[in-house]
Amino acid sequence: MTAGRKPIKAPAIDLTDATIDQEKVSSAMTAMRADVITQHEAEKDEVLAAGIELGRLEALDFIAATANTAALVIFENVKKSKAWRILRNPQSAVSANFESLEEFCEVKLGKSYRRMQTLLGQRSLIGQDAYEQAERLGLRDVDYNAIKALPAPDQELIRRAVEEAQSRDEVLDLQELAARHATEKAAMVRQVEEATAEAKAGEEVRAGLHKRIDKLEREKSRSEKLPPD
Repeated sequence: MTAGRKPIKAPAIDLTDATIDQEKVSSAMTAMRADVITQHEAEKDEVLAAGIELGRLEALDFIAATANTAALVIFENVKKSKAWRILRNPQSAVSANFESLEEFCEVKLGKSYRRMQTLLGQRSLIGQDAYEQAERLGLRDVDYNAIKALPAPDQELIRRAVEEAQSRDEVLDLQELAARHATEKAAMVRQVEEATAEAKAGEEVRAGLHKRIDKLEREKSRSEKLPPD
């Protein structure tokens, strides 16, 4: 129940009394209705509070995704211009400049240089627009690695799906389908290659047999032309 609000206590009624006071009954019913209303209002307050917290969480997720995208832009610009050399390191006791790009990434971007390079690779894999949406959907390193393992046509299919997807599960379902298709296609290619190799081996065997037969026939022909002795 809501803090500070106490339920209304219904007056006691002796159910064994054959002559129940109607006024007491009416008062008891009113008190019960008031208690139900109070409980309902408390439940509404709890639902509202949960909704507010969920909204805050979604907002934080959006901010984190946007921050990652913005951090990539900053990383690229600073790396290209080498501006980190003239920037002050706020963690330096003597206000010295950053000594390396790695140090700049750790202090200013909150990620290692290696991690920033990984994020750049993921963005290059699916493109800027799809990457921003992928970050909002919460795609992880394992998802990007799975996309990277797919053939180029399937990668393009996933990229388009990411731009239109409303949840990470939608992307994963299509990704799983594409991976299964790629596996089946690879198995078919192997079967064709094996069949081709077997056919080629068979042709080589037949060609060898024909050569052997030709040689034997020539030897037989020569032997027939020799004198009997």
